[in-house]
Amino acid sequence: IMYVQNLVKPSHLCMGWSWYLADDMQYYILSPFFLIAYWKNRYLGWALAVAGVLICMATNLGIAMGNDLQEFAGFEFGAELGNYIRPEGKYGTLIYLPPWTRVSPYFIGFICAFILLERGITFRVPPVIRGVVYVTSFVSMFILSFITWT
Repeated sequence: IMYVQNLVKPSHLCMGWSWYLADDMQYYILSPFFLIAYWKNRYLGWALAVAGVLICMATNLGIAMGNDLQEFAGFEFGAELGNYIRPEGKYGTLIYLPPWTRVSPYFIGFICAFILLERGITFRVPPVIRGVVYVTSFVSMFILSFITWT
């Protein structure tokens, strides 16, 4: 397996679940470059990780707007309200499978690792802030889980 099935004919995968193996391997191969950048210059590592998250978000938004992908009824780009068009195969091949649209969790993981490296393993979050983060996370997960419920 060459781990390029998400780049070469992604609509014709032999094993439908193998696309994520390719994404993970591609991130694994590229991650030493970001870690070495952080090791050589802390600010460069931070800049690359934050820029990676922002570029990934901008790429997703640009692809969705450029191809008029309307995955959620509330995010209609250029279409009239109530004129929801399902993306069918385009969403999968343009947004779901490519590694450049899914890499932001890895960069967020780098950012978390950088925080732990700089603050130390004994980094403690005050109980009030921890509670706010837990409640915010729960509410966000609840809303995002049931936002498409009709």
